Amino acid sequence: MKKCLFLLLTFFNIGQLFAADILIEEGKDYKLLSVPISVVNIPRGKVHVIEFFSYNCVHCRAVEPLIKEKLAINKKIALDTIQIVYDEKYNGAFARINATIKLLHLERLEKAIFAAVAEQKDFNDVIQLKQFLAKNGLNQKQIEQFMDTYNSFTVNGKVNEYKQLTTEYNVIATPTIVVADKYVVSPAQPEKLIQVTQALVNKIINNKLKK
Repeated sequence: MKKCLFLLLTFFNIGQLFAADILIEEGKDYKLLSVPISVVNIPRGKVHVIEFFSYNCVHCRAVEPLIKEKLAINKKIALDTIQIVYDEKYNGAFARINATIKLLHLERLEKAIFAAVAEQKDFNDVIQLKQFLAKNGLNQKQIEQFMDTYNSFTVNGKVNEYKQLTTEYNVIATPTIVVADKYVVSPAQPEKLIQVTQALVNKIINNKLKK
């Protein structure tokens, strides 16, 4: 009985180990950027992780809860979520919403935004955007603050920054996760995407990734 219990505990611990730090392979699970991007102001002891996403991407909607549950709370990670911008006419409103949410600390709205976009809400339409904000708990004063920020020079700058980063990181699909500004995570399955990201972060923190 004790022997069986010991074996069960051993297998359980091994399972935990593999869940926390899976084996990853360059070219299969991730690739290297040809020219790493230089990023400043990353807190000491943290690994910079960017998720490039789009609110109208069904795969991004699927992975969004895992980003919140696994990466956003990881104290080893300095996480940045960026709405891709290929064309401001097409992605501009989403980028403005993304930047405004971060500036006003309204991340709680993101799940509802994904759902609204899936229901064909047009956030290029200011009336529909305001209706969405009211439906999701913002009062008139908060809606006015949101729209003032949405139309601000600061957010204009953020949209230009997102467009530049989308180009610099050569983002051709979403979601794309970039770890330490040079490792591009490629698995399609949401769970594997998160696992590979976590494994890269752990290896970098432990100085096990030599490239």
